[in-house]
Parts: sequence; C-alpha cells; structure tokens
Amino acid sequence: MYVYEYKESDIKYAWNIGSLFSKILDSEHENDSLEENLYEYLKDNETPKEEFYLDNKAIYSKANYTDNGKNKNIQLTIDDNLTENINKILNADKYDNLKNIGIIILESNSGKIRVLTQKDESQANINLAMQQIGYEPGSIFKIITLSSALEDGLISVDEKYNCKGHICKVPHGSISVENAFEISCNDVFGQVGAKVGYDKLMYYSEKMGLYNRVLQLKDLDKNESSGLKPDQEAGINNISIGQCMNVTPLQMAGAVNTIVNNGVYVRPFIVEAILDKDNNIIKRIDTEKYRVYSETTSKIVKNAMKNVVLKGTGTKAAVKGINVGGKTGSATGSDKKTHGWFAGYFTYNNMNYTMIVFTPDLEGISGNNEEAGGGNTAAPIFEEIVKNITE
Repeated sequence: MYVYEYKESDIKYAWNIGSLFSKILDSEHENDSLEENLYEYLKDNETPKEEFYLDNKAIYSKANYTDNGKNKNIQLTIDDNLTENINKILNADKYDNLKNIGIIILESNSGKIRVLTQKDESQANINLAMQQIGYEPGSIFKIITLSSALEDGLISVDEKYNCKGHICKVPHGSISVENAFEISCNDVFGQVGAKVGYDKLMYYSEKMGLYNRVLQLKDLDKNESSGLKPDQEAGINNISIGQCMNVTPLQMAGAVNTIVNNGVYVRPFIVEAILDKDNNIIKRIDTEKYRVYSETTSKIVKNAMKNVVLKGTGTKAAVKGINVGGKTGSATGSDKKTHGWFAGYFTYNNMNYTMIVFTPDLEGISGNNEEAGGGNTAAPIFEEIVKNITE
C-alpha cells in the first residue's frame, strides 16, 4: 500500500480499509494510536510530483516523475484478490435485502487480517464499529462462556441441565451442555455462566481483546470503537448469552480465533511491515501472542462448533468436504433491530482460518419465511465464501 497525502476520497469507498489509512501523513494523531506509530516511520515522506514542460512549439514534454527517493510505504496483511471476490459475493442481487454485511477473515496461527470488508463501504466501518459503541454479540458469546467453564473445570459437555423456558421461547427439558450449545439454549447457558461468574467471564473476555481497541485506530472522525463492558448489574443470565454488552466484529474475530488457534490468543493485525521505496522490508510489525485456554479446552469447543454446523443452528454454513465449525448469533440492540452473526472457522490447504460474518439491522423475515437472524442470513454467506475460497 502506497501512502499519499490525502485530498479527498470517493464517498462510495470512504470507509474501506485503504481510506482509513489516508491521513497517516497528517502531523497530529492520538497518543499510542496506530496512526501515530506509523507516522514516526513515514513523517519524512514527500508527495511525489509530475512535472511537464512546454517547448518552443508549445508542445508538452513527457512527464518527469520526481520524489526524494526516501519515501517509505506500508505493507498490509489484506489479500486484495480475495477481498475483491468476496465483495462480488456480497453485492449479488440475492443479498439486496441486507443493508450491510461485514466480513473478517483471519489467518488463525498468525493473526493476519486477510479480509476486512463490508458490502456498503459508504457506511461507517461496521467491522470496527466506527461511529458506534459496538454491537451485542448474542449467542456467539456462548463460545466464551463454554470455553471458560471448561477451562476452570466447572462443567463437562455431557453434563445435563434443565431448560424450563425462562429465557428460551420454549422449554427444552433436560439436555446436555453440548446439545444446548448446538441448539443455542439460553436457559442452560445462563446456568453455565452462573458457575463461571461475572469476574471470570470478564477476565477471559478481556484477555482476548474484548472492550479494547484491537488495531488502535484513533483518527478523530474514523475512530475504532473499544466496545462497552457489561455492568455486573445486567445479570449473569444476560451476560452469559451475549446481551447487555457491546463489542466489535474484529474483537469477536480475535476471541473466537483463540479457540481455533488451540487456545492461544493472537492479536489481529493489519500492518505487516514498513517498506522502502523499492519495497524492501525495513521493519516487520509484531503482534501479541499468549495462551488463554488449554489445548484440551479448545479441542472440545472446536468439536462443539463443528456439531453446530452438522446438526444445530448453523447447518446452512456447512460445506461438503471441508472442515468447518461455527456458532450462530442473533442479538437485538437498543434500537430493537436484530443483528445477525456467524462466527466460524474452516481449513484450507492445511491452514485454519477464522471468519466473522455480521449482518446488522435485520428486519422482518428471511427468504424462507423465517424470522431473520444469524442462522439464515450470516451462516449462508459464510458457506458461500468458504466454497468460493476452497473450490
């Protein structure tokens, strides 16, 4: 990516990831922001010039391109070809009923953000919840609740609990934790979360990047949201199922990726290196990496996510012949509109990838006369993207 002096941006692409870096060469940035850190490397860049000259016959000479020979560039982790293919999928006629769709794909073991895009890039970036506090994650937060309970030895997946329909729309009766995860039973996960407790749920959540900016983008008018930590008074039933909190899709990508990456959290990052004018690497950009859950816990939860796709609420995300797992989520925000989620993983060429599909502001019913939610909006998009990548 070549860094330039910002003049104006086509509003159609005003919120794509390239535009978010367009003001790096401005001299004023927030402390400890990504922009400030990059500016230290790029502050001596000069805007390249093209010079034309008129000869004595009033004919312009060939343009003479000049720069100081010392300009530096930044190398992003984004896969442009993959992003272009995904954008074509998102803008297909069959998704006209969805106002926007956010897609994030992480390379699991490295944390590199390969895709960070959305259907409508004229809207504020939804993957970073810009100009928002964030969004309720709903049932994809159950991945964290389940993982935390298993890690602390508080439950086993075959342990049974009774769903009386206090939170769920209908009672499910006596079911195992694994089955409750597959069908997304709120009553059971309220009970599981109560065993973990508020403090431990927050400990694990924050350790995986929730309620903090991931990229540290702090431009005044394009500010990455830090989300909002739930108050304990919201109640453990609500918190355990992803209500009464605000997160960004990128935060959830990092958290879910911890399970996919065998319990090791890798902070997602988007700037890979600083380059000289000849594209030689001057400095590689490192990221944080540390263990949160054991390999055993992660293996159990990954298997539970696989079963969600095989026989639970996420069957529309299944891709024949591909190792896939995930969790659906549907959350109703303060504006009473439903946000759909699918948080999943897939394996391709012996590498694991984590993908978040986010469908905000759902209204009415889906194409199959079902109430719109993550299972019938986000999950099918996940399936189509994985097929596009792996076929």
